[in-house]
Amino acid sequence: MLRRQLVIVEGPNGSGKTTLVRRVEELFPGHACIVHWRSVVPHHYEYAFQAARFLIEAGVLVVWDRSWLSNIVYARLGSNTLEYSDKEHRRLHRVPALRIVVAPPTRLRTDDETDPHEADYELERSVYLEEARRWGWYVIDRYYDTDEVARDVVDFMTCRKDVVSSIATLPSRPSSRT
Repeated sequence: MLRRQLVIVEGPNGSGKTTLVRRVEELFPGHACIVHWRSVVPHHYEYAFQAARFLIEAGVLVVWDRSWLSNIVYARLGSNTLEYSDKEHRRLHRVPALRIVVAPPTRLRTDDETDPHEADYELERSVYLEEARRWGWYVIDRYYDTDEVARDVVDFMTCRKDVVSSIATLPSRPSSRT
């Protein structure tokens, strides 16, 4: 039995989120479905949730690599437009999920893999951390052990643990601006 069946992992480019998502999938073989939420346009997010609901009803743990939070962050950074209204963001936020922002102090990906058009990591990280706290997400803002966090996420989702102990920063309550 799963506590919640949707895990959302967010963070700046190169922060290790895809590595964490893949490790969760490895620890939960045959029971985890990875969805890379790249550019779901506003009128398609309902289809993404319907697909997730179908998998969840089948007992599958759904893990999203990125979500609507990226839309907020990158719109603030000026690299895309805000595709959802505040009302839609609040609605998306009410979806029951374990929400984690991965934002270690420096980019984990090597320079040769970095897109030269990406935002400055420190700026990108600061906006992610601000929005994560605004919306009440769990935050990993330090260097972390991917295996330890992935094991904790799986243990939490499968009710073997009551907290994700490897994530030091607990979610704050969403601010009144949300």
